[in-house]
Amino acid sequence: CTNADGAYTIKDMPPGSYLIVVESRGPFNTTSPVPKLFVPGTEDEEKAQVAVIGAGQHLTGFDLRFPQ
Repeated sequence: CTNADGAYTIKDMPPGSYLIVVESRGPFNTTSPVPKLFVPGTEDEEKAQVAVIGAGQHLTGFDLRFPQ
């Protein structure tokens, strides 16, 4: 979930390597579907960056924006 500004926090993730993916949960529109976005803001999973999270680590800088 996001706050009113679109910021989000994911807590209590176990250490490991993750692909961060964002999908729209809104109504599907066949004339203008919303793509999946992978960090760093690409629709191409092969270009996605892996986020490596260590124990107790706080990561920032994962800003994803859907196209208009």
